[in-house]
Amino acid sequence: VYMPLMYLPIYYASKEMACAGQMIWETAMAGVKRCRENLMTDLQLCCCYWIPVQAVTFGLIPLAARVFFMSMAGVVFQVGLQTVMLHRRSEE
Repeated sequence: VYMPLMYLPIYYASKEMACAGQMIWETAMAGVKRCRENLMTDLQLCCCYWIPVQAVTFGLIPLAARVFFMSMAGVVFQVGLQTVMLHRRSEE
């Protein structure tokens, strides 16, 4: 619920505003539009990444190291998402 309703629209809107160099409503809405276009593939990416990460986190990682592990997993996810976005733009 969190990824499709909050995280991805905010991610796309902020990315679009950062690339345009301006913080206006139209630019943010263009980002949300791109989010809608890519929603299914992005959700597949999220599930393919976060489900195994969660399984490893709660199955193998000691309690004291879980916060650090999840923080690093979040950074890796951001880099992966950015790489996918750059690859999509190069195909356009």
